[in-house]
Amino acid sequence: MLELTAQGGPSVNPSRNEHTIAVSCEVSGRGYWNGQEARVIIHPAALGTGVRLIRSDLPSIPVCDALVSRRYDASLRTNLANGEAKFQMVEHLMAALYALEIDNCICEIDAEELPSLDGSSFEFVKQLSNAGLIVQAAPRKRLVIRDRHRIGTMDGWVEAVPSHAGESYFEYQLSFDDETPIAPQAFGLELTPDRFIREVAGARTFVTKAQAEQIREAGLASHVTNKDPVSYTHLTLPTTPYV
Repeated sequence: MLELTAQGGPSVNPSRNEHTIAVSCEVSGRGYWNGQEARVIIHPAALGTGVRLIRSDLPSIPVCDALVSRRYDASLRTNLANGEAKFQMVEHLMAALYALEIDNCICEIDAEELPSLDGSSFEFVKQLSNAGLIVQAAPRKRLVIRDRHRIGTMDGWVEAVPSHAGESYFEYQLSFDDETPIAPQAFGLELTPDRFIREVAGARTFVTKAQAEQIREAGLASHVTNKDPVSYTHLTLPTTPYV
C-alpha cells in the first residue's frame, strides 16, 4: 500500500513545509538523442503547483504536470507527455528537484528533449542551488510505503520497501554477466540534499559500446562527444568517439 500523508518522521525530506525556489534560473544545452539546442528556465511557483513543464516553443504553450501518470515507455530515458506537451529525458531535472527538496516550480522548455549536458544532473543542481529556497506556508505531503513493491524483469528491477526509521535510503547494485571493464558493485546512501550534491549529482550516464552503436545506427546521437554520456566496450576502456 502507498499512502500520502501530510506529516512524517525523519528522512531526506522530513516533516516540512513545501518549498519553491527564490528566483528563476536557467540551464541550456543540446539534447542527447536529437542534438537540438534546448533551454530550460525554472521559475518559482505557488503553493500546491507541483512540478509543471511547459512547451514554450509551441503556439498553444501546452502544459504537462510531472506525474507518474504522464510517463510513457521509452528505452534508456524517462519521458512525460500530456497531449502536445511532450518531454524527453526529464530524469536529471527531476532527480535534482527531488533531492534539493523543491516541490513547486514551473519549467519552461523550448524543445521536446531536455539538455543532456555531461550526462549528469550536476548543472541542474548547480543552478537550482544558486537560485535559493523559499519555505512555503503548508506542510508537504509525503509518500509513505507500507508494503514491499517490486517491478522489472529478470535482468533488472526496482524494489521499494517500508522504512523502519522514516528515512529515504537508496541502494543501486550493478553486475554485467559478460566481460566488461566495470566490476560488480553497489552504492547506497541515506539521501539528503548535501549528500546528493557531493556524491550523486556528478554521476554520469553510461552505455555500452554495443548500445552506443545501436543508437548511432538508428540515426540518433550523431553529435555525441566525450563531454556527453560515457560509453564502455566489452573488453577494454573505450577509445572510440563515443567516449
